[in-house]
Amino acid sequence: MREAFEEVSLPLPPTSPLLHLTTLSAYTSRTLLIVVPCVYLLLLPSDQAQDYLDKTLVGNPDEVESIFTCDLAALLSLDSEEQTTERTTRSHSSSSYIYSYIDFNWPLDPPTPYRLHSFASPSFSSAITGLTADILIDTSSIARFGPSEESLTKEIGFERVMEGQAGWEEIVKRALSMDRGKREGRGEVVQKREEKEVRLNEIGKEEVRDEAVES
Repeated sequence: MREAFEEVSLPLPPTSPLLHLTTLSAYTSRTLLIVVPCVYLLLLPSDQAQDYLDKTLVGNPDEVESIFTCDLAALLSLDSEEQTTERTTRSHSSSSYIYSYIDFNWPLDPPTPYRLHSFASPSFSSAITGLTADILIDTSSIARFGPSEESLTKEIGFERVMEGQAGWEEIVKRALSMDRGKREGRGEVVQKREEKEVRLNEIGKEEVRDEAVES
């Protein structure tokens, strides 16, 4: 909550209309940063919630480029139709979200397979990818299927993980077992994939715009 307050001015409880629902298990970013997400519910009617957020949230220019919202239910409602190009798969959703992924070996010790998810939309200032996408997928699954381990393995509109991918508990354990210098070095390797991801995101946005024109 402190980070959210510093970055987007999210009011802190007990003065804000926020209810803590749960704390998720630990995740690891591509640069091997360990993150433990906290999930809060905004206790306002749906017709007031967006207006409250628009008036309340202010991004810290030193840390935040933009603020936008995402329909959690839509993330799991992608069509099964797929078009494959190289190692990238795309699925089109009725909500104008474009889903894509890239499979690669994560630079842990030893390297482990990892599927990097990406969601693009004209309403997003940038695509939702990697760690953020993983957290939103799991949060959506828990909201839809219930707070159990099984909810994180339920079939949705796309494959959650690539073949041989370890669970988050194992990935976090491997990341923590690496000394800081080694983790930072591995993180630099991951940065080399950024240009490819940017191209992927731009392609996704173009497809969304093309669909809008055709419809």
